Amino acid sequence: MHPEQTSPMRPTPAPQKLIPQYSLRWLLAMTAVCAGMFAVLAWGLRGHAWALGVSIGLGALLVLFAVFGFMFGLIWMVSRLFVSPRPERYVENAVGPLLPRGVSPPKMPQPPGDDAT
Repeated sequence: MHPEQTSPMRPTPAPQKLIPQYSLRWLLAMTAVCAGMFAVLAWGLRGHAWALGVSIGLGALLVLFAVFGFMFGLIWMVSRLFVSPRPERYVENAVGPLLPRGVSPPKMPQPPGDDAT
């Protein structure tokens, strides 16, 4: 037993942090990247064609990722509400390129007390 450990019980693990820790280097890099993007946006608003094109492209990517995130969240929520999480449902009908014809995959063991099949 270590001298700083006074009880034979295991030490409790450190609690998880609620707010992620960021380094100063990472924050300065993100600030510089955002400053560059907003400088290009400002040039585009002043009439520079190349900067306007870059700004529209970055805006399109932002909208694309926002729509992707929204659709992912919507489909995830629907799947959590209406789809059964039973894995044996998927294994029974499994077919793969490495499985010879006529050989069925092994059955999943049933948990005790589950008479649904």
